[in-house]
Amino acid sequence: MELDLLTSPVGLIALSAGVANDVVGWTLLGVSVALAQASSGEVAIYMLLCCVGWALLMVYGIRPLLRRFIRSSLSEASSPSEAQLAVISLLVLVSALFTGMIGIHPIFGAFLAGTILPKEGGYHEKLEMRFAPVIYNVLLPPFFALSGINTNISGLTSGVEWGYVVAVCFIAFVGKVVGGFIAAKLCKIKTRESLTIGILMSCKGIVELIALNIGLQAGIISQETFTIFVVMAVILTGLTQPLVRWLFPMSLRDPHGQIYHSQSDQSLVQSSQSTSDSVLPSAQETSEKNGVRETC
Repeated sequence: MELDLLTSPVGLIALSAGVANDVVGWTLLGVSVALAQASSGEVAIYMLLCCVGWALLMVYGIRPLLRRFIRSSLSEASSPSEAQLAVISLLVLVSALFTGMIGIHPIFGAFLAGTILPKEGGYHEKLEMRFAPVIYNVLLPPFFALSGINTNISGLTSGVEWGYVVAVCFIAFVGKVVGGFIAAKLCKIKTRESLTIGILMSCKGIVELIALNIGLQAGIISQETFTIFVVMAVILTGLTQPLVRWLFPMSLRDPHGQIYHSQSDQSLVQSSQSTSDSVLPSAQETSEKNGVRETC
């Protein structure tokens, strides 16, 4: 959003790939938490089956009822009502409570509840605007404070540990950039756009911090590993903006977010736009003259 790429083809591709990446990551993390919390393999399978059953109930049972309730009490232009906010909040809490009771982290239930909310008519955007003040001003600051408390940079005392930091940053960055670049090139996307998509994929967000905190609480990773990955997330996120601005500057973009691959391309497009702008008024004047003649 800060890079003005949200509505461009490059931004939409990176966003869609990021969502798919998060879904796969959440699934694998859920399996890891179930295996870590379970006392035996049978218990882990039971936990996963309960989670899958709850997901099916949410998608095929609760989702249609929720959509019917929202459509019956919401016009297309209005924002979510207080009753709808209460029902959605209750649904999120109940789903989080259930996944917590079966031994999987409550955040999985909340995430699952969010996936079944309707997207038609921009409803999810209106809902986000209603929840945003509470989330960003009340809930997020303590979460980042907790992440900072769990991060013990002073514990990285040896050169070997900082070598791990460099290695993790390098592997995470190169893996995402190369993987995103190859996937984009296979889809016949141009080189500069493919590199931009790869760099955007290397950016870490709040989802990674949530996953790291869950892994730390479940005992899957140690505090040292948590610190290394948090440092990696901060470094790669900080590199994303300057790299994208250098590789995908505003001067090389057209109004639709595509890339001019040379200054001659930019001049050609601008000249064609100016030509079309000069042709349109003359065509309009001609039509007006013809209209005057017909009237006469």
